[in-house]
Amino acid sequence: MGFVLSRGASFFFKAAGTDPMNAQDRHLLGRSEQLFASFMDNLPGFAWIKDLEGHYTFANAMLLELEQYRPGWLGKTDAELWPTEIATALRVNDEAVIATRKPLQTIEPYLLAGQACYALVSKFPIFDSSGAVEMVGGSCIDITERLKAERAQAELAAIVDSSDDAIISKTLDGVIVSWNKSAEKIYGYSASEVIGRPITILIPSEQHDDIRKILERIKRGESIEHLGTTRLREDGTQISLSLTISPIKNNKGEITGASGVARDISAQKKAEQALRESERDQRLFNLATNDMFWKWDFATDQVVRSIGFERAFGYAAHEITPLIGWWEERLHPEDRERVLTAFQTALRSGDKTCSYEYYFRRYDGSYSAISDRAYIVRDESGKALRALGAMTDVTERKQTEEALHKANRLLRSLSRRRIRVQEDERRHLARELHYHIGQLLTAGTLNLQLARRTKDRRAINGKLDETIAIFEEILQQVRQISFDIRPPVLDDLGLAPAMRWMLDDTTARAGLTSEFFADPNLKRGDVESETACYRVGLEAVLNVIRHARARKVWLELRNAGDALELIVRDDGIGFDVAAAEKRAGRDRLGLVGMHERATALGGRFACKSAPGHGTEVRAGFPISSEVERAESL
Repeated sequence: MGFVLSRGASFFFKAAGTDPMNAQDRHLLGRSEQLFASFMDNLPGFAWIKDLEGHYTFANAMLLELEQYRPGWLGKTDAELWPTEIATALRVNDEAVIATRKPLQTIEPYLLAGQACYALVSKFPIFDSSGAVEMVGGSCIDITERLKAERAQAELAAIVDSSDDAIISKTLDGVIVSWNKSAEKIYGYSASEVIGRPITILIPSEQHDDIRKILERIKRGESIEHLGTTRLREDGTQISLSLTISPIKNNKGEITGASGVARDISAQKKAEQALRESERDQRLFNLATNDMFWKWDFATDQVVRSIGFERAFGYAAHEITPLIGWWEERLHPEDRERVLTAFQTALRSGDKTCSYEYYFRRYDGSYSAISDRAYIVRDESGKALRALGAMTDVTERKQTEEALHKANRLLRSLSRRRIRVQEDERRHLARELHYHIGQLLTAGTLNLQLARRTKDRRAINGKLDETIAIFEEILQQVRQISFDIRPPVLDDLGLAPAMRWMLDDTTARAGLTSEFFADPNLKRGDVESETACYRVGLEAVLNVIRHARARKVWLELRNAGDALELIVRDDGIGFDVAAAEKRAGRDRLGLVGMHERATALGGRFACKSAPGHGTEVRAGFPISSEVERAESL
């Protein structure tokens, strides 16, 4: 015999030969229904029976506690009791049981007090006496909290595995029970190699007593945070770690183990050591140099200065404020606007560097000459964040430069006076030779010509002719000496005519051709400049005649701003200028003398030549010579 559930949700007992139902059968049926109801009502979850169309024919007491199964549930379907999404999911599973004739275990949604919940459901077919599916039964238990716990556990596991820190758990006896991926990377062991082994495999032997003390603290419920220590890798090398260790408790609050989080701080330790060494070197560098370093943060307007600042300017540390205004106030009044404007211009223009010189007030009120160099740090958008710089006290250099400048001016003044004396002497000699000796020689010539008409004319005439020739030669040489020393045309007509006459005369006597050019509006220089220009030009032309083996000489006079420019070129054999300048005391082609004449007046001189390519001399002479200006100061 067997139990079969009828469409009316009543049990009946069907035994062979018992039809119609007698009293005993009815008693057995009632007893069966009573046992079934008692069993279903005491299940730890919901239970129900539906017909093939989904109408509820039975529900246990726990299911009837749900709001949807208040009075009136019997004979209704899920579509009438639940929202569409839930009802559809429940019906799909029912139809799967009917179609497959097999039990189904799945998770189904439901509502409890308006909150979404989930149940682990077992659904099964109920067959009639012919073996056909007549109804669908089901039971379930709520697993909402379990799903939440599993989800939280999965999330926690994902966090642990994705962490860059090594996360390890161990028993109170120090046996490793969990090991994440970062622990594998940091320590070098895989999880299978360490789980079940003592934590001491990771700890240097000299620290074993420390781990015992740590576990004792954990047993007392204490936590340890950011403990700096060293641990051992699988290969035996040591690594620097920061440890945080906390007790693990069960649901009764009992401490069952310890969880440790380890962060590799080896790189941080190296960086800190490097920073300490850098700071030490920076302090020593500050002590060894005269430079004063500074950093200006534009966001806070604060300035940090090196320790050399107090020593350099005589201020005590408490007398120096970190505000940029303290520095600005001590700029020399004549420099302040210029310096601040230059720095602001550099900021606005996007420059990364700027430099300037100024005078800075010391504690005693005197001023130091400062050379300041700054580097501006900008972000990716070009916004200025801060500036780093160094101040160098150049007071001694400035004083030395000024003294040197004064000495140079004095030297040039003395040189000019020497040249002027020489030129005065030469001018006087030239006039004497030209006007006095020349006139006397001319008179002597006339007298000899008269004597030629005396007695014994043949003998006298011969001697007189010789004397006249000698006198004429002397006269010619005297005139030439006069022009060489100081050609009168230089004073009478100016530099260009004097240069033209000198070029034509010297090259004609040497058998060379020449070409002369002068700017039509050539500026007149002072006496010193024009004299020096003439002397350098004469020396350059004579050098061509003596050494160049040239066929032609070119001489040019040009305006070059506030200067006269002299150019002398030839088509001769040329020479090695560097080698000629190194030869001391001999065969220097007059280069040193020409250079000295030009630079003594504040001008310039250059010689360009190469073997086989001729020579070019260029010299510049100020219209108003520097020597003339220096003497007038």
